[in-house]
Amino acid sequence: MKNWDDIRRNTERFGLDFNQEKLRITNREFLDCLSVLERCIPDERLNPRASHGNFDFICGWTDQLLRVDKKESLAAIPVLASLAHAYSVVKKLPGGEFLISEIPKHEAIGLFSQLLITYFLSRYVPVIAVEQDRKRVDIVIQINDKKVNLHVKGTDPTTKSRNQFVAFAQLTHAMNAKPIINSNGEKLGVTLFDGYVPSGIDEKFWSNFWDRIMSKPVESLEIVLPGVVREPNSKLRLEFSWSSQSNGLKGEIRGINAFQNVIHRIKDIDSSIPQSSCDLEIAILVNMDANYLEVSPTVFLGRRLDGVMSIGISPGSLGHYYTRSKIFVKPEHAALATILEKAIPSNTWLC
Repeated sequence: MKNWDDIRRNTERFGLDFNQEKLRITNREFLDCLSVLERCIPDERLNPRASHGNFDFICGWTDQLLRVDKKESLAAIPVLASLAHAYSVVKKLPGGEFLISEIPKHEAIGLFSQLLITYFLSRYVPVIAVEQDRKRVDIVIQINDKKVNLHVKGTDPTTKSRNQFVAFAQLTHAMNAKPIINSNGEKLGVTLFDGYVPSGIDEKFWSNFWDRIMSKPVESLEIVLPGVVREPNSKLRLEFSWSSQSNGLKGEIRGINAFQNVIHRIKDIDSSIPQSSCDLEIAILVNMDANYLEVSPTVFLGRRLDGVMSIGISPGSLGHYYTRSKIFVKPEHAALATILEKAIPSNTWLC
């Protein structure tokens, strides 16, 4: 099993360093970066699993460090160095150690993107804390004498799509194992599966659900799927019909798209903001890709949220590449948007 000791020994053995025109990382500096990562990421998270979430790409980059071909290994250095620097910066902030301790416990990319966004912002504006107000607020920045609460939410529906795929497989297995057949020899099948499936649903959920349907077949129903930490409950609508076809799962599947994901995220943030809040509240929508997701300021109009911006993050040859959208705020906070627009670059590499 891959571990940090093997990675460090290989790095020392081949004297791995990184030297390009715009970036220089010595072998000693990179070994220090590996020490930081080792304290934050347990060995078991370096090894592939069926569902790896947060640590998919870390597995890939650390794999490169174990290859004999030095040229291939070099590509991993700036990315992992950038990640180590992010951990080092966040660890010093109030709430930082808690955030770092939570990242290995979760498959979803949310906490990981929060770490990288905090590092990015800290280079340009004063970041004073993370994980505040009973974890309601992800990042707190200070602009002049005003405290701004930032809420980091992912826009990539990959995790939800994977959860939906797993749910399909489990429901199909339950339907095939215990088919519901009427007096005409027709089988009951699903014609509509509308909604997203939260992470952490027990694998027995769908078999138990189908057992309940067997006792009282219905044409349609709406169920609530329980969310896990940091993920709300989800309403799922299913419709059924009788069919002579042998395939029990048929019809239309809906509920997963990036724009709808944004709306859900905005609603989640808005509902968490207390009426008594005197701080500014801004949503940061993160896409783990070189391109941020285009959003309209209309997504927060009429809500307690004061603004929204999108950020794209992508690993590459000089660390992590960040891009951001225009910063949209309510008219009364236009001065704040001007300050942030001037301070935070629209695109940059960070290591």
